[in-house]
Amino acid sequence: MILSNFATLRLKGASRIGASEEIARQWHDGVGKHFARRVRALARHYQIFEQLPIERRGGYKNSRSLLKDENVKKRTLSYLQSLPTGKVTPKRLQVALNTIILPDLGITTRKPLCVRTAR
Repeated sequence: MILSNFATLRLKGASRIGASEEIARQWHDGVGKHFARRVRALARHYQIFEQLPIERRGGYKNSRSLLKDENVKKRTLSYLQSLPTGKVTPKRLQVALNTIILPDLGITTRKPLCVRTAR
């Protein structure tokens, strides 16, 4: 949406800096030279590659996880649905993942999944 507004301002004749500063004023109450620079950089990247850049922040959020695998998801969901209501706990899921679900799928891990991952 920001890039669309930036492009609209550019089509109306605003300079790159003027358009980006106007976007920064609209979106951040007039503060943010850095935000204006980021808008220009994103617009330049989009103009060259026709897509937004890959998000590199996030650390573990963006990392690969066994739980994102479709087969693991299906098996985990069916396991959880087979438990009686009120008997689902993170510890029980952790044990099931490490001893039943992952070994049945032929997946081996260096370390067993922890309770936090199961949660």
